[in-house]
Amino acid sequence: MRGQFAFLLCITPFATFPFTPVSAATDTDLVINDVTVIPMDKESYDEHQVVTIHDGLVISIAKQSTSPPGSNRLVIDGRGKFLIPGLVDAHAHIIPLRARLKAGDSRFDRLRSEIQPSHPYDARMLFPYLREGVTTVFHLGGGGSDVLELRELIQRGIILGPRIVVGKRIDGPPEAVVTSLHKTPPPSSVEHPETAADGRDAVRLAIADHYDFIKSYQHLNQETYDAIETAAHAAHIVTVGHLPELGCSNCMSPEHPFLVPIDDIAHAEELGRYAMQNDLDPSELSVLTARVLRARSMLTPTLVTSRSILYMYVQRHVPLLPEEVLLTVDPITLDAWQPQHTRYLSEDFRAQPGIDRYPAAFDFDRVLTRKLFRGGTPLLIGADAPTVPGLAYGYSVHQEMLEINSLGLTPYQVLRAATVTPHELMHDSDRVGLVKVGQRADLVLLNANPLDDIRNARDIAGVIVGGRWLSARRLREQTEENIAYFGRLERKAGLMADRARYLKDCRSGSL
Repeated sequence: MRGQFAFLLCITPFATFPFTPVSAATDTDLVINDVTVIPMDKESYDEHQVVTIHDGLVISIAKQSTSPPGSNRLVIDGRGKFLIPGLVDAHAHIIPLRARLKAGDSRFDRLRSEIQPSHPYDARMLFPYLREGVTTVFHLGGGGSDVLELRELIQRGIILGPRIVVGKRIDGPPEAVVTSLHKTPPPSSVEHPETAADGRDAVRLAIADHYDFIKSYQHLNQETYDAIETAAHAAHIVTVGHLPELGCSNCMSPEHPFLVPIDDIAHAEELGRYAMQNDLDPSELSVLTARVLRARSMLTPTLVTSRSILYMYVQRHVPLLPEEVLLTVDPITLDAWQPQHTRYLSEDFRAQPGIDRYPAAFDFDRVLTRKLFRGGTPLLIGADAPTVPGLAYGYSVHQEMLEINSLGLTPYQVLRAATVTPHELMHDSDRVGLVKVGQRADLVLLNANPLDDIRNARDIAGVIVGGRWLSARRLREQTEENIAYFGRLERKAGLMADRARYLKDCRSGSL
């Protein structure tokens, strides 16, 4: 699909989002005929298979037959193509339009008409995930109840989008806030717990509000952190997040985060920070590796996030993107990526103590990630989009897959990190993550074998989300409509100059 959207900036027609309703329930079976299946429960594939989907589930995988399909079937020609599970972005931030509009900013006030029950802006904002074969997204904070509403609308088939798995962030007050704004620490609360009781109540409230997992953040003292992890695990709720800070007045001992561990460490950078705080150098990697392995935590490295920050630190401008990707980025995200809004280009960022060690720290994170994987730590693919400029929904997943591949993992190992392992973390691998009978039909049809080259995972012939077939042509048509929609809103909000300038700089190769 590379390069096929470069001409779309001049498109002017506007159409409403066409996928309403989008329920997969139907009397018509979807059949992928004569396809090579990569089931992902083994490092091989099965040729000349017929995959049948009904009511959003894979109901049959059988050897190619000479008998013609029934009339109540929609048949997709799978000859020469490869079928894999839908990809997962295991670390993203989905902030719906209603939560992103800034009070008092007239540019964004002009977009308030797009806040509707059908989420027209948000559906288009998320569509690049489907275009890039990503059918499940883990949301790690922000947006509040608006994200829960969006999750439910997608789940019910009211709007089209990737399945969203929503985390509830639980964090205490940063020590800097406490010391600068208060003579004494603020009282503990469920919103910012600093006691075990409030930590447990925060977990209970998150469960009552139907969050899918807990995101533990870094400003938790030892008592509260222990209470949150223990309460979540007792309720069979997965925990993902940052390692607690070390060395402050109320922080925990260096070994403690691995004695009461989170299920998934959200960044390799967290482990790099931990190593720096404990004065560990690369020769002592075995100490940190052993602690992580004993904790049996998974790791979402988000190396592409660190690489993008490093790029800005070294090059002093925001990362470039392929034009066909940049055209599909929603206007508020693009506005946040402008250099004047990017803290990684600020003098304050460059003045931080120890920032000159960032290039070495990135190398440390890469070496540590490879060592952990070889030791048995499961990896997940996540990109932290769109919090850092250049990390677009969907495309950044493929960027991170290339980062992990460059560590020496095989394409199959990278694909597992992007398909099977995230669902294993959430304990839902009985319904998603494989190409297997009984599984939810979130699948990607590829034109080339990704086991030969992981870049082939982006050569997409079509996507199946919840049993609904979206051909490459349909994905392209919807992308064209979305670009026209965003262009109309940019002109309405006075943001068009931002995109035009960004596009010009990308074309010239300089910012």
